[in-house]
Amino acid sequence: MAARTVVFILAVDAAGVVRDVELQPPTGDRRYDAALRRMALDWRFKPARDAANRPVAVKYPVTLTI
Repeated sequence: MAARTVVFILAVDAAGVVRDVELQPPTGDRRYDAALRRMALDWRFKPARDAANRPVAVKYPVTLTI
């Protein structure tokens, strides 16, 4: 399989937990896309913060070559 670049659009909640994953573009293989989504749902992040230093939910793009 040739390498391809996929952008994971992650919905990360105020606790740093990934709650939703969108692949752009999808790979074209539904099972592979589902496996990539499951993998990304296990990722954890340091929570984003607003100007008042409160944790906030964000959408965060992550680009990977797979």
